Amino acid sequence: MAQSAIGQGMGVYSRFAKVLEADGTAMSVRSALQIINHELDLYFTEQDGELDRDSRFCVDLYSQYAFNDMKFGEADVLARAKNTSVEKLVRREILYAEKGVVRFLERSELPEKVKNTEDCIWLLAQQLTKAMKSGGIVSFIIDEEHKLFYYRGLKDFSETPGCLLDTCRSAQDAYEKMLVYFTEVKL
Repeated sequence: MAQSAIGQGMGVYSRFAKVLEADGTAMSVRSALQIINHELDLYFTEQDGELDRDSRFCVDLYSQYAFNDMKFGEADVLARAKNTSVEKLVRREILYAEKGVVRFLERSELPEKVKNTEDCIWLLAQQLTKAMKSGGIVSFIIDEEHKLFYYRGLKDFSETPGCLLDTCRSAQDAYEKMLVYFTEVKL
């Protein structure tokens, strides 16, 4: 969807002799892309609830590359569109970037602990998944019913850890019920 919105927005440059800013000066392609990406970000913010910009970048990057290597330039273009940077995410120990190659850090490469001021929902979710797996805890799926509570719980974990724990337990209960249902169904 993002690509089609960018394509339509940039198509204005081929249909008209000039594209102008509100003050009458010529609009640069970069400025147009920033406006398009800002509007896309507003749209996806509505869809993604309370995801921070770094997490939105991570979700988009993951949907394209998962944990595979990608070229720095490709990651950089997406990062700029999301108003973040590859370098920033390397410093936050979310991405690996060297010699023109970028990839997500595997969960095994993540630091043992994150700062209690951490606000990147992507990193917090990866840490939670890592801790659950190492503790032998059954996974769960965050469905639409739990999504906003989960995001809020991650964001506010340092002040109110019970919110996230309750949300995860509720989602885990729902997931276990689904597993029981499907194991009992005769196909």
